[in-house]
Amino acid sequence: MIVDITDSGVSLTDPDDFRRFHSLVPAGVAGDAVDVVLRRAGAGHSVGADQVAVNVTWLRAAASGVDESWEQSFQQMLDFAGRKGWLTDDGGAVLAHIERH
Repeated sequence: MIVDITDSGVSLTDPDDFRRFHSLVPAGVAGDAVDVVLRRAGAGHSVGADQVAVNVTWLRAAASGVDESWEQSFQQMLDFAGRKGWLTDDGGAVLAHIERH
């Protein structure tokens, strides 16, 4: 899954790819703008300069049309992320590093 963040919004690419999870942000979008866009979309918030927290509920909604198989794979991804420390303390968001392009 790739969380695409631009100055105009947030979208989810490759929702069926549970092996890689990160965010893509254009080089010209400032860190404070990333936080504003994520919060405005209800998608999450920034965690420092190189990481974002993406809401689990937003990911489910953005994947749209998910079935039981998708949900099982998504839960496995969340379980793995939890074991690695890649979830927020409340488990409501997945931490994703930012890749600039």
